[in-house]
Amino acid sequence: MTPILENIPLAPHSTFRLGGLARYFAEAGSPAAIPELVAFAQKKNLPIHVLGEGSNTIFSDAAINKFFLKLGFDAIREIRKDQTEVVIEIEAGVSWDKAVAWSVERGYQGIETLSGIPGTVGAAPIQNIGAYGQEFANVAVEIRAYDIESSSPIVLRPKDCEFGYRISVFKKSGRGRYIITGVTIRLSLLPPAIPAYPGIKEKLASEGISSPSLQDIRRIILATRAEKLPDPRKYPNVGSFFENPLISQAQAEKLKRNYPNLPIFPASGGKAKVSAGWLIDACGLKEKDFDHLHVDKRNALVLVNDGSATFQTVIETAQEIIKSVRTKFGIELEIEPDLVS
Repeated sequence: MTPILENIPLAPHSTFRLGGLARYFAEAGSPAAIPELVAFAQKKNLPIHVLGEGSNTIFSDAAINKFFLKLGFDAIREIRKDQTEVVIEIEAGVSWDKAVAWSVERGYQGIETLSGIPGTVGAAPIQNIGAYGQEFANVAVEIRAYDIESSSPIVLRPKDCEFGYRISVFKKSGRGRYIITGVTIRLSLLPPAIPAYPGIKEKLASEGISSPSLQDIRRIILATRAEKLPDPRKYPNVGSFFENPLISQAQAEKLKRNYPNLPIFPASGGKAKVSAGWLIDACGLKEKDFDHLHVDKRNALVLVNDGSATFQTVIETAQEIIKSVRTKFGIELEIEPDLVS
């Protein structure tokens, strides 16, 4: 029987260091423990919230009447390998960056530019995490989950997951339905490509590296992230607070004429991806102090909790930033972290 705790502080479970009390909390030591915990939550008529590393979650500072479930299983298994690729099973409780490091050490490429992304493997498909030209959907083979509606384990294929830019079925019609217990991914044994992103190519070139190893790419990516993002252990934050918006090509071309320095990248579906950080900075909001919050001085996408922010001030600050960008550029920003109340 898995112990079920009551009135557990949630602030330690978020890198934003904000949160009230969880009505119930439990840590499942294996997928087999999940059905009994789901049954308990259903008996209490409470929604279930799965906890990862809390790097993309901000909790209300009030008591939250939900059942919070942490996944404590964290194995990585190589299940098939040939001369060109390898297939790996990873349990949901594994730290994502641990999985990347494990793969890079063995010469498996496909997720090396996702180095340093915080969170657990179980959260990766939900957000369809991505960076520097790679994303989870590119390597996904299957996602294993517990289906709360049918009270049974289920396996989903990539086509079932409706992957898009920082989106998946787990954030849309399947939100709250699935508890992801593990993923299977396919990685390549072929030499890695140089990430075609400004800053990465230049750093490799400055070190005289024309054919980088996976270790080279991972090292450069980690260094780049450290330069751009404040350490949440010192400065409580959840990384990017807003998603980079997707706009039409026509709107992108118009904006580029008016703002030649605006970073714009190609996206799927004939869309263009715009730098949300640049938009916020151009509104004069970088380093701006709000009520116990401030916009980071290095990265305008990051909101930092100065230590005594409230859930309400977070919402109000986000709304003010969204309004500023909408007024100046006609673009609607979307909040990236999960706001749980």
